[in-house]
Order: sequence, then structure tokens, then C-alpha cells
Amino acid sequence: MKFLIKSILLVIVFFMALIVFMPKLNMYNLLEKNIEKENIIISGETKKEKVFGLTLNGLELYYDSLYTSFIKRVDFTTFLLYSNINIKDIRVSKDFEKIVPSNIKEIDIKHSVLKFNILNIKAHGDFGDFNGEVKIFDKKIVGELIPSKTMKFQYRKLLREFKFKDGKYKYEFSF
Repeated sequence: MKFLIKSILLVIVFFMALIVFMPKLNMYNLLEKNIEKENIIISGETKKEKVFGLTLNGLELYYDSLYTSFIKRVDFTTFLLYSNINIKDIRVSKDFEKIVPSNIKEIDIKHSVLKFNILNIKAHGDFGDFNGEVKIFDKKIVGELIPSKTMKFQYRKLLREFKFKDGKYKYEFSF
């Protein structure tokens, strides 16, 4: 019995040490290099490594050398069975304000090992509230939008990308 308890405790300590000592900055730098292949560049950020995660402040996002947005804060948090990315205060470039709402207050992306093929997404901003999920193996994004008045009146073209069904705006995209 003591051997079983010691073995379980050893496994738990091993996984906790693995998470705590994981090279989070190196993983972020690898992510940055991989998205650079898609012509997406992140610059100007300050990085702060935490015990269970990484915090980035002041990110400038560029696509094909065109400034697209400023992100005030991104928090990456990971535990043994659960990971979370919280993105706060996204300001879209003035060049895109006529196409998409300029202020996204928060995006929360969650992943659990228990549902390893799904990323859950919640977002809130000038557009309203969006709840959805990314189905990794199906390569689909599905979600539901509760649009704000601003979205309904100023961004009708963007709202046409959603299907209005049962009083809700549904979105589905395959990638």
C-alpha cells in the first residue's frame, strides 16, 4: 500500500515539475516562427514567464507587413489537463475599422485533454458576444453570435457571413 501511494505521489510530482520547468518562452518563440511562415508577425511585446504560464503585454500584429491590431495583454496558462489563453483589449487598426468592429474586449480560449479535439472560444466586444468551438480534426469553426446594436447597424456586410436561424446568428467555417 505504501509503495502505491509513493508511486502515485512521485508521478504527480513529476508532472507538476514538468509543467513548472517547461520552457514557456522557447515554446512561444517557436510559435512566433511558425506563424511567421503564414506572413503573420508579432512585434513589440514584453514577455513575462510565470510558474504555470506566460504573460505577453503590448503586442503589435502585422499581416503581410500591414499593421492589423494592437493587443494589450495575452495570458497563456497551462495545467496538467487544462490550458487557457486569455486575450484582452484588442484594438483593430484604423484601416480595418470599416470592415470589423474596432474594439474586442476579451477572447478566452480553453482546451482540455478530456476533449482533446475541441477548443472552446468565448469572445466579447463591440460586435457583441460570440461562443463557439474549433473542431480540430474536422477543421471547422462553429459558433453563435449575439450581435450588439453596433454590429447590426454598422457591420451588416460582416453579419451576412452568419446564418440567421432560430433567432440566432450561427457561424460555420472550414479551414
